[in-house]
Amino acid sequence: MPINSSGKLEFRRVAQWIDKVTDDMYEHIPRNLPDTGPEAGPGSPHSIISEAVAEVINLPGQVSLRGSFVSMGSDSITAMRVMALCRPRGVSLPDEDEPAPFPLSPIQKLHLAQFPDGESHYNQSILLKLRRPASQTVLHAALLELVRRQRMLRARFDKGSTGGKWSQRVTTMSMEA
Repeated sequence: MPINSSGKLEFRRVAQWIDKVTDDMYEHIPRNLPDTGPEAGPGSPHSIISEAVAEVINLPGQVSLRGSFVSMGSDSITAMRVMALCRPRGVSLPDEDEPAPFPLSPIQKLHLAQFPDGESHYNQSILLKLRRPASQTVLHAALLELVRRQRMLRARFDKGSTGGKWSQRVTTMSMEA
């Protein structure tokens, strides 16, 4: 599947590819059959997730969870919508995977091309004035919540594990503790 530098599906290129699909090629495409088995019964977490995915990506009926979520045209925004549909139905999904390296954005590549050793620091500082007194414990909890919600505040850049090329990964909160 054609993806862009952000790892998202390039719909225009997919549409161009679909226009070129022949009848013979179409016959070899695996069909999106619903999953079967005891874990896929009505009302099961498996079924609830499948129905939520089908609703969000606008596919009739249940979709198979055996295939790739991204291959169905989904992305991180779609995943958040699926999670939002699953929660009221009693199914919660983890929103963090194991931290795996992923490519840099174009602006990150440009920055690290200018500073190949990664030694330059671009820090922004602000001074906040609180309207009422707050303990160190409250401030610490607020900072932890901010870091929990904003994944890129947990981004780590590495040049060693990918053959001398820069990569990044987003750590989990437990790794930061």
